[in-house]
Amino acid sequence: MLTLENFDNRLLDRITEHKLMKYLATDDLTQEQVEFALGQYWYPIHFFPDFLAHVITKSDKLEVKTFVSKVLYQELGEGSLKKSHEVLFTKVLPGFDVSSMAQNEPTQQLMSLFEQSCKSYETGVGFFYATEALDLTIVTGLSVAIKNLRGKSQLPWETIHLVQEPDHTDCVDSIFFNHLNKLEQDRVIEATHDAWIAWDKFFCGIYDGMKNLIKEPCAA
Repeated sequence: MLTLENFDNRLLDRITEHKLMKYLATDDLTQEQVEFALGQYWYPIHFFPDFLAHVITKSDKLEVKTFVSKVLYQELGEGSLKKSHEVLFTKVLPGFDVSSMAQNEPTQQLMSLFEQSCKSYETGVGFFYATEALDLTIVTGLSVAIKNLRGKSQLPWETIHLVQEPDHTDCVDSIFFNHLNKLEQDRVIEATHDAWIAWDKFFCGIYDGMKNLIKEPCAA
């Protein structure tokens, strides 16, 4: 995992220790609250393969194409549709259509930046790194909430992330350290910071939305 001094890892620390993760770990969340969180997270999951494909097409470096394509192959199930991350995600809460919920404003902002970032491979790699750096944090947080709600001990969607995430971070590390010049690295770092800020707002949007769904008891 990248640990360059140029990265403001305080941003990453703020996200990985976000109050949303603690809230997702509480054992009294309602199904409506969990559905809200899953419904918002559906959008970056659904777009991520398209995003990676755009980064591949924008890069003129074979090395970048190779490492990003490895992650794309895993995201899409390594040739097996039933193992694709998106398909596994749609099955985490039976009976709930994860694609049915409208985006809230922070989700709209995150997705807009995601779409803009893949217009160049430097900014794309920055958003790629930023997302992979926090991926297990949100996957674990959502998985805990789902398992608490359903009483399940294992989720294939979580398991596949635990297996594949080291590959993903190794790929982005290799791109950054071995195949980018100083100017390209600076652009990646700037895009990474922008992405972390957007992800932080996204997590705040989920937290606020979940809290707003709490039914307050009527006053006596």
